[in-house]
Amino acid sequence: IMVAMNHLIHNPQIKHGKIRVAFTPDEEIGRGPAHFDVEAFGASFAYTMDGGPLGGLEYESFNAAGAKLTFNGTNTHPGTAKNKMRNATKLAMEFNGYLPVEEAPEYTEGYEGFYHLLSLNG
Repeated sequence: IMVAMNHLIHNPQIKHGKIRVAFTPDEEIGRGPAHFDVEAFGASFAYTMDGGPLGGLEYESFNAAGAKLTFNGTNTHPGTAKNKMRNATKLAMEFNGYLPVEEAPEYTEGYEGFYHLLSLNG
């Protein structure tokens, strides 16, 4: 990335606008860019560049969103729970069961989107 920027800066015959470079962590799941001030950055257009193996260059944007859900149940003593208790963990598991099974990371590839349960606490 820095070599490409250096090349553009030192080769004025290549037409380009104002160059801005930013690095953010955790771009795949949006946590780093969530704190990035786009307006203060001052660019009209932006491109995501990423690298992998030597000689490789990724130049497409990955888009992800996260959600934190809270399931509230009704706690009571198990001995008197009939028709009263609502187990929040079971409610969360039921919700997860409504997500399309075939749209999980283990069944998708390439540009296919997916739903991914990261953790469950209860």
